[in-house]
This record gives sequence, structure tokens and C-alpha cells, in this order.
Amino acid sequence: MKKKTLVIVISVLVVLLIVAGVLTYLFLGTDVFKSDKELFAKYSSQVVTEDEFFPTALKDYETKKNMVAYESNGTISANSEIIADTSADTTLQEVQSLIGYANNTNITFNGKVDKTNKKVEENFVVNYTDTVNFPFTIKQDGDRYGILVNGISETNYVAVDNSNLPGLLQSLGATDVTGVPDKLEMPDIESLNLSDEEKTHINETYLTPMFNGITEDKFTKIKNDDGTVSYVLNISAEEVKAILSQMLQTLSTDTTMIDKLNSIYTELEGDLNLEQNVQSDLLTGTQSSLLTTQTTNTITSENILAYKNEIDAQTWSGNVKLTVTESKKATTKFAVELTGVEVSSNSATNTSTVATDNTNNTDIILFEISKEQTNSADSNIAYTITGAYNGTTYITTNLGYADLNTNNPKETITVTVGDPNYLTTTYTFNKNVTFGNEVVIDGFNDSTTVVINNYSSNQLLPFLIQYASSLVQLNTNQMTQIGYPTDGINPLFVWIAAPATSLDQVQTMGDELSSTSMSEQETAAYNAEFTSYEGNITGANAKTLVDTVKQHNLVATDNSEKIQVLTTAGNSIVNVSEVSISNTDGTYLDTVNASLQATSTYNVSFGYDQTSNKITTIYITDLGATASTGTTETTTNSVTTSTNSILSTGIEPMDY
Repeated sequence: MKKKTLVIVISVLVVLLIVAGVLTYLFLGTDVFKSDKELFAKYSSQVVTEDEFFPTALKDYETKKNMVAYESNGTISANSEIIADTSADTTLQEVQSLIGYANNTNITFNGKVDKTNKKVEENFVVNYTDTVNFPFTIKQDGDRYGILVNGISETNYVAVDNSNLPGLLQSLGATDVTGVPDKLEMPDIESLNLSDEEKTHINETYLTPMFNGITEDKFTKIKNDDGTVSYVLNISAEEVKAILSQMLQTLSTDTTMIDKLNSIYTELEGDLNLEQNVQSDLLTGTQSSLLTTQTTNTITSENILAYKNEIDAQTWSGNVKLTVTESKKATTKFAVELTGVEVSSNSATNTSTVATDNTNNTDIILFEISKEQTNSADSNIAYTITGAYNGTTYITTNLGYADLNTNNPKETITVTVGDPNYLTTTYTFNKNVTFGNEVVIDGFNDSTTVVINNYSSNQLLPFLIQYASSLVQLNTNQMTQIGYPTDGINPLFVWIAAPATSLDQVQTMGDELSSTSMSEQETAAYNAEFTSYEGNITGANAKTLVDTVKQHNLVATDNSEKIQVLTTAGNSIVNVSEVSISNTDGTYLDTVNASLQATSTYNVSFGYDQTSNKITTIYITDLGATASTGTTETTTNSVTTSTNSILSTGIEPMDY
């Protein structure tokens, strides 16, 4: 009998141990016995504190790019689309045509990056068409940054040193450089790196009491149709204000955190050279009480309490909804939703509306980030970030990473922005990275690099003006080649302007284009007959140009469209002042033509009508003579010559 009892007791103990083990596993390893509040805390914390949402493979990849030199190549493109029907609207059709140029434009790039040694060389090509493009190279070598524009020079970089910036600004004409740092640097705020003790202190003093103060009934659990589970916190804006107020009350007596905040601010102020007394309260738009207005800004207990009083005096209305979603015990989505949120104080001028009630509906602002992991090794990961207003998504960003655990990872970023009812633009960035190859990045060649820091304003400004003029002229010539119907810009302008363009602005743009684009196209076609001769040309080409002008003038029905040819006195060119007949007359042009030497070199530049922008005058200058061009001449000599002249004049760089 005793033996039977012992067996029974042992059996019961085994069963109890099994049950205890199962219950322990269920409690610690699963979510069975956790409340909705605990589960919300668990999965929301993964977004910032654990590796599930931003896995180690992604962090390692970003670290590797900073530590290991690599090669890369890729593409950048944009595609804008007018959603409205353009078939019956000629103005929208004009805009659609303009957008077409932008959609056909893309940028390709390849290069090498060595962040450890502060060396970068990236080659870019802006492709307007298959045959018209704009190549340029960006290079960094230590604190020197330069650009080489192939259409202006194949060898000459224009560079700037990230040092003695006050001196550079003075050479460019600045008179007051007070407060300008010697160099620009990304601040490394050491104080922002929290120790384990500081993290524990923040968690125990602020986060845990805040979370414990929210009652269980604010949390709910939702099982989604796709098998995921969401945990939701619904809380009023007034309750958020109360939490913030309590945290400020605690902070006012927390000397540890006050000292930490002051160390962060002091370091930030020093690194960024912050101006005094410009801090503003993000909620009220008024000067904040958080910082004093003493010579050295510091945060004190009194400041914090004054700031708390400002918050307490405000009225916060509306609701805040936080949603965290998990799949297979890992966080996959986090969302913040603001419904009718408004912050107002006793002053009518101090009202900040985040989302307000309109006549029939409550405005809702939604921000959401979600993650998709396509393999268990964390090698392929994608994130989607969206921003929506009243159910309409106005911005979507997709971040894709593939093959992170190899030497050939890939990045893809797409951003779609705009009003989906009118006009949207999608930007696409693709980058392929290659680790493992030897990466060699040559420095700048001192003999062919213009370092603008090294010259006085008298030396530098003429060069920069001519360089900018050459860029404008290069762009004008390329836009003429592709038939772009606007003046002074190119299709990349649409890339920038499209996201902020409403339907009304699109229609206004169309009206302007319909009235101007035709005249601009006509002007471009009119000038194209002569602009190909611009710059330094041979005498044979100069003779051909004069014959072209002669034929143009013979068929011109309006004297205002007859083009003058003005020449500079020199060894081989007839001076116009010595000719008594009109300089548009065929006989005069024959005389000029006869005086040109086929084996000589001449410079051709133009004068334009200020209203129509059509060419009215052609200047042919003997390069051995001094130009006499008049007030309407456009200087178009190659900037390469100007660059070389700076490098070869023997002028010593400035000694600061």
C-alpha cells in the first residue's frame, strides 16, 4: 500500500513539474499570459532596443561601408505623372510635354569610396538623351573637395579646401565673417552616447513610471486577417500633456539628467557655433523658458519648472493612437496616428494645430514604418515608410537591401511624393556596392587644380564669373540640342519642383508655357544656325560663318532680323570703322570674308536682343588683338583657357 502511495506521489510531482515547465515556457517564451499592455511594451521596444526590427546584418553593412573601401555604381531617375485627364486641356498637355523631358532624363554614376582615409571619387553623367549628356566628377581628398566638368575641361578641377573659411569668404567679398568656423564638420556629440547606468536611470526614472501610469483599458489587441497581431494604445492628447508635465516635474529635481542635458548643449553649442538666445518652443512658437538668456546658456531647475508651467497653461485636444504589429514574435510595423490634435494656449497667437476638426470630418495624420524580411539570414530586408493625411498617402519611401552578407550588396530606394489626385513624382536610386577589390583614389594634381581658397578676389572673381558663364552656355547648348522649351533651366528642375506643385500650379505653368514655349523654340531654332560657331574656331570656319550670315541677311524680310558682323582691328581682320557701308550689307561681308585667313584662329561671340533673345550681332575677334565688343557682347571663351591662365600666370596664392 505504501509503495502504491509513493508511486502516486511521484507521478503527481512529475505531472506538476511538467505543467510548471510548460507554464514557465508559456510565460517566458510566448505571449500567452502577457497582458495587452505588456505585449505592447514588448514589441514596441523592439523598434529601438533589439535587433529584430533593424537586424545586425544591416548595422554591420553600414559599419562596413565606413570602415572598408569599396567601389560602387548605380542609377538615379525620376518619373512624374499628371493624374488628371490631359486630353482636353492644352495647358496640361504643355506641362506633360515638359515632364516628359524630365522623365527621359537619368543619372548614372560609378566611383570609389574610402571613408577611413577621407577619399572619394564619383563619376556622374546626367543623360538627357542617348546622345546628349552632362558628365562631371566629384572628388574628395582629405579636406579638399573638387569638381571637374568634362564639357568645360577634361583635366582641370575646381576645388575648395575645408579650412580657413573666413579667409575664403573675405576673398569672395564678405566683410563680416564673425562667427564663421575655420572649417565645416559633422559634429560628433560624445555626450549623446549614454552609458549603461544612464540608460538604466532614464528607464527607471521616466519610462517605467510613464508606462505604468497608463491604465490597462487603454490597450487593445487586434488579430489581423494576414495572421499578424496588432497591439494598440489609444490615449488622449490631454493625457499626453499630463505625462509630459509629470516628466518635467521629475526632471526639475533630477541633477543627474540636468547635468547631462547641459553637457550635451554645451558640446552642441561649441561644435555648431550656435547663436545665443534663438531657441524656440516647438509647441507655442514663442521663446522657450527651457534655456536661460545668460551669456552662457544653461538649463536649470527653474527653467524646467517654467517650461512645465507653459505646458500646463496650454489646452491639448484630440487623440493619439500608437499601433505595434508582430508576426512570429517579431515586430513588423509601428504606426503613429494623430486625430484632431490641437495645442493652444491662452493667447490667440500661440496656437499650433497638428490635426484639427473641419466641418464634417476629423483630420487624421498617420505615420507608419513597416518591415519585410525575405530570408532568415537577414540578407534581404525591405522597409516601407508612409505619411498620410485623411486616408490619402502623400509620401511613400521604400528602402530595400539585398545580399547584405556578401561582397556585392545592393541598395534600392524609391520615394513617391505628391498629391495622388493631381501630380506624383517617384524618385528611384539604385546602388551596387563591391567590397574586396583594391581601391586606389588619386589625389588632386596641383598643376591642374584651381583651389579657390588660394587666390585674392581680384584673381578669383573673374575666373568664377567666367566658369559660371561657361556652365550656363554649356547648358543652353545642350537644351537647344534636345529641344527643351524653357530658358535657363533643364529637366532636372522638374525633378525638384514637381513634388511641391499643385494642380492649380500645373495649370498656371501650362498657361505660361503655352504663351512662351513656342517663341522660345523659335528663338532657339533661329540662333542655332550660328551658335555652333561659338568660341575659338579656325579661319576656314569663320569664313563659313560669314557666308552663313550673308545668306541669312539676303532672305531676311525685316531689317531688324539682319545680323551685324563686327570685327576687331588686327593683323588680318578689317576694322569695321574703316568701312563706310552697312555692316549687314553683302558687299561688306564679302570684304570681311576675304580678310579672314583660313590658317588663323578667331574667337566668335554674340550679342542678343534683350526682348527676344535672338542674336543681333556676331563678333569675330583675332585672338592676337584686343577685343572691342560693346555692351551687348556675351563672353564665351573656354574656361579651360581661363583656368590655365590662373595656373600659369605666376601669381602667387594668397598667404593668409
